[in-house]
Amino acid sequence: MATVNPRVPKSTEEGVEIVRALAAKIADNEVGRMIFNDFLPNALAEGIIKTKPDPFVVGKGLEDIQAALDMCKAGVSAQKLVVKMA
Repeated sequence: MATVNPRVPKSTEEGVEIVRALAAKIADNEVGRMIFNDFLPNALAEGIIKTKPDPFVVGKGLEDIQAALDMCKAGVSAQKLVVKMA
């Protein structure tokens, strides 16, 4: 059984097992390692998978962090804001 509802039903059909899984823990198992260590780095390097949306560079250095935060607070949507540090 899969659900986004965190409550566990009081009863289930016979043979049904309820297991809670935390998506953030995938990196800790062999499937996560295959995805994040083996597949994903190569797929990104070869352009098979692309990071989207393209980044919007707000500025460079700590002095531009506030400008990026102000843009977030103003309601930037579907945009990746970046402040370069080097």
